[in-house]
Amino acid sequence: MDATPPKDRVRGDQTADPTLIGLHTEIMRAFNWFNARHWNNELPTPIVSFFPQPPNGNRLGHFWANTWREHDREERRDEVIFYADKCLQQGINQVLQTLLHEMVHLWQKTKGKPGKDNHHNRAWHAEAKRVGLQTEGPKGFTTATDEFNARLREFAPRVEACPWRSPPTRQKGKMILWMCSCGIKIRAGRRDIDIRCNLCEEDFAVVE
Repeated sequence: MDATPPKDRVRGDQTADPTLIGLHTEIMRAFNWFNARHWNNELPTPIVSFFPQPPNGNRLGHFWANTWREHDREERRDEVIFYADKCLQQGINQVLQTLLHEMVHLWQKTKGKPGKDNHHNRAWHAEAKRVGLQTEGPKGFTTATDEFNARLREFAPRVEACPWRSPPTRQKGKMILWMCSCGIKIRAGRRDIDIRCNLCEEDFAVVE
């Protein structure tokens, strides 16, 4: 969680991107479900935005307090940021786990007591564990518990409404078998090599 946006924030909300509309809808549906399940609908609805991953960034999202203000109101709204590229690779389970993590920060800001120097304080860890997340360390690393996974199955995310990006896979080259007259075999990735056996002094030939 960051109380104020970092200086390297990448501008350009991507919520209207056709690729992300389904995911945004599902995140908001999950927010309402978690809010009713864990907090009796008492958490205020934040702005949910998608941004490109900052340089050297490796997180799915985070919570920023008081970053939005309606043009005709003085009160500010909180924001949950998701980094689009990372989300589309990780899948819905990781996205909703991140959402619940950030909702605990929203609870902390509205109902709890944020720490001055560490937003992942004891109260945050206790609340995260109460709602089904396993937490670790001052940076608030979270992993899903069996309880969280059971509740996610109960929520039944509509994954068919969201596209997911699969990272490109490297095709393994077919290794070619070569053999000399005395029976020594080697494998190489090319057919145009010129090699000779030092024992039988015959060239290696491709075994078809």
